[in-house]
Amino acid sequence: MVHVNEINECTSNPCGDGNICYNKKNGYNCTCLSGYRGSNCQTPPDFCLGNNCTNGATCESQQTNYTCLCAFGYKGPFCQKEIVNGGWSTYSGWSECSKSCEGGTRSRVRFCDSPAPEPEGQFCIGSDTEVGNCNTDPCPVCKPYYQIQQFKNDFNCTIINENISCTVTCKDGYVFLPEHPPNDIYECGNNTNYMWTDTPPSCAREY
Repeated sequence: MVHVNEINECTSNPCGDGNICYNKKNGYNCTCLSGYRGSNCQTPPDFCLGNNCTNGATCESQQTNYTCLCAFGYKGPFCQKEIVNGGWSTYSGWSECSKSCEGGTRSRVRFCDSPAPEPEGQFCIGSDTEVGNCNTDPCPVCKPYYQIQQFKNDFNCTIINENISCTVTCKDGYVFLPEHPPNDIYECGNNTNYMWTDTPPSCAREY
C-alpha cells in the first residue's frame, strides 16, 4: 500500500491572522475570533458599534478599528475639539486726516488675532482697513492781499503749503516814511489762522 503525504490546507493561512484554522481531508475549517465572520473570517466586525465619535462625526469601520470623519469645524481622533477660526480685534485709532479742510480721508486697522485662526481654521472675513471721511468743512481763506494793500504799495508774494508770505515795497516815486517802516514779511495762512500778521504802512511821495 502506498502512503501519500497529506496536504496541510492551513499552511497558507486562509483564515487570516488571529483566527484558528483546522486542517481536514481535502479542506479546512476556520474558527473566527474577535468578531470576524465568514467562511475565511474575511468579514471584520462593525467597529463603529459603540464608537466614541462626537460632534456629528461619521464613523467609518475599517479592517481593525474605526475612524471618525469629522463634521466641518471639528478635529481630533474623536472630533472632540472645535477648530478655532480667526476673530477680528477692535480697530486701532484713526490716522491723521489727509487734509485739514474740504474733505480728507483717514483710516484705521484691525488684526485677525482675537483669536488667531488655527492652521485648519478660517481667516477673518472682510477687510482689515476702514477708511472714513474727515475735516469736511470748507477751508478758511485769507483776505486777498489787495484788501490790506495801502496807498502805493506793491506786494511780492509766494505761497508754500497754503501759507502766503509777502514782502512790500513802494511804487516808483514813493517811499515809506521813516517813522512807519514796513515789516520784513507779511504772512497769512494755516500758520496764522488765515489772518494777516499785520497791515503794511502807506507809501508817501518822494520829494
